[in-house]
Amino acid sequence: MIANEITTGFGRTGRWFGFQHYGLAPDIVAVGKAMVNGYPVSAIALRDPIPAELDATGFHYAQSHQDDPLGCAIAAEVIHTLREEGLVERSARMGEELKAMLTELAEQHDFIREVRGRGLMLAIQFTEPLHSARVEKLFHELLAEGYLVGYKPASPLFRLLPPLNLSEQDSTSFVQTLSRRLIAES
Repeated sequence: MIANEITTGFGRTGRWFGFQHYGLAPDIVAVGKAMVNGYPVSAIALRDPIPAELDATGFHYAQSHQDDPLGCAIAAEVIHTLREEGLVERSARMGEELKAMLTELAEQHDFIREVRGRGLMLAIQFTEPLHSARVEKLFHELLAEGYLVGYKPASPLFRLLPPLNLSEQDSTSFVQTLSRRLIAES
């Protein structure tokens, strides 16, 4: 089993890796992005005995950033910081709080169909059909107020991927701004 944790890994879902929410034990885990905070490095972790089995075949892999000491140093520092500052646990706690506030908001506005996610990887699903002018307008209004949410015109939802050090004030401010914009649309 291979777990692709490029987007979900390193605390985004409130655990170190997304697969941990399901009690899975993958044979291979692909990681990147959050592991090095933007520096171009990715990695895979292999469960025993896979490395020895690959060595026995004579398989060799090479790529442009292989054995990059700077990338390894950055990854080590990012992992150290995540542990030292308790950012994985913070992601779980702040994600629960943000999701609860958004769920309460959804109960007040028929425009929101569902709020879902884990940790600080959340989505707001709207009731509008695809290519909704109302969803696009809301996206641009939030952007104008300084809030960047994931949005694709082919899907009536917003992806929320705030930083793991999201403050309670920023979380509350976002929900208040979203509420104000939804009321203005009503």
